[in-house]
Formats: sequence, structure tokens, C-alpha cells
Amino acid sequence: MYFIVAGIFNIIAPLIANIPDHGWHTWAGFITLVLGPALLGNWTGKIIHMPEFRLIGIFIGIDLFFRGVAFAVFGLTLRAN
Repeated sequence: MYFIVAGIFNIIAPLIANIPDHGWHTWAGFITLVLGPALLGNWTGKIIHMPEFRLIGIFIGIDLFFRGVAFAVFGLTLRAN
């Protein structure tokens, strides 16, 4: 449920706040939103054959990676302006 709520928030918030280069934040939110139903539906466990706790850790790592890229691009955009 966390991934779904965080994904929706990460898609809507940059658009409302009108931050520069909001595409990266929207992309990170979309990735997070896709990971939510994948974990809740448990279809990844059937394909990958991993324990759910390991999948949660991998999904959180993917989420943090894309958020880090989004914030790095945001910081570089602010620095350039």
C-alpha cells in the first residue's frame, strides 16, 4: 500500500508545486506506483521465486534509486539557474 500512495503523491506533488524539471519526479512516482500492485498482487513472487521480504527490500532499493536520480537532477537544475 505504501508504494501506491507514495507513487500517486510523487506524480501529483511536483506538478502542483511547479518545480523545474518535474519530469524526473513524475517518472520516479510512476515507477513507485507500478511497484505497488506488483507487490500486492504477488505476481513477482511467482515469476522470480523469492521471499516477499527480499522483494520488498529490492523494491525499496529501486524506489530510492529513482528518487535519488530525481533529486540529483533537481539539484543540478537549481544550480544551473
